[in-house]
Amino acid sequence: MIFVGLVSASQSAWCAQTADWMNELYETRSGVRLNEIVIPGTHNSGTYQISPYSEVGPGSNVLYHVVRPLVASWAKTQYRSFREQLTLGIRFFDLRVAFDSSGQALITHGLVSMGLQPALNEISSFILQHPKEVILIAYELSFDYQANRLTPDQRVKKKQEVQQLLNDHFGEAMISFSSQRRFSDFWGAGKSVMLLEEYQNFWPNQDRVEAVKAYLDQSLQSQNLDLFRNVQLILTPSSNLSTFLDFRYAFPFYPGQNSLSLFSQSLRDQMLSWIRGWHDSGSRLNIVTADFFDQCPLISTLLDMNGSI
Repeated sequence: MIFVGLVSASQSAWCAQTADWMNELYETRSGVRLNEIVIPGTHNSGTYQISPYSEVGPGSNVLYHVVRPLVASWAKTQYRSFREQLTLGIRFFDLRVAFDSSGQALITHGLVSMGLQPALNEISSFILQHPKEVILIAYELSFDYQANRLTPDQRVKKKQEVQQLLNDHFGEAMISFSSQRRFSDFWGAGKSVMLLEEYQNFWPNQDRVEAVKAYLDQSLQSQNLDLFRNVQLILTPSSNLSTFLDFRYAFPFYPGQNSLSLFSQSLRDQMLSWIRGWHDSGSRLNIVTADFFDQCPLISTLLDMNGSI
């Protein structure tokens, strides 16, 4: 019982630090630009409610209705809610949005995770308690939805609808986009949220760890330091059916595991050493996103680097 109490107290202390890390680190350095610091983020941030019982996403393959448990095991990239992610230090969200037949905006990744509105409510509740923490949001229409449902003109219109929903929800808490935004811009105006309208997005789209590393090594050499940059530490399974049925990943046995988390474990085993190596060699990391960010000490590794920038 004493040991459990000590662990709980330690976890609470860590969450207290990460919940306000921007204010703690930059309160006396508010002139620092956000594209100059290291910002932890999540990939497909809103997939944590996907389950074998989730509805098939608008525009997704109709066969998903038959194999929903399999799809769910590969589509879920996070286990933590938006509120939990923020409390643990995440400050960049990647939202994938589709609209159902009634016009409701949904967060999807093959299957429906949740409505967009409840997700935004979670973010807003955190902002109210931590007004000096800055949250960056990137959004796009879910790939299946835009590929199977929309013409190019409809795509533009739907993206504008998503932006309007975000603008209406966050209201006075949102600041207009600029790559040169500093903490002082947010804090001086009482703002907490910014939509990323332009940034370098380094997505490897590779299913082998060594290929991910090679792609990111090359990408970091071509960074534009005047922009926001997103390094995606993501292992993307190939579309071959054999990958999804591979016995090593198809049948996860433990809570907190799914097929994708097992598939990507080899990347998590190496990516912290990559991050330290890039930092030590002078590569300037900015936004760093990952799947299952809480299954390795990613946050502490990234935040430690802000102390030496």
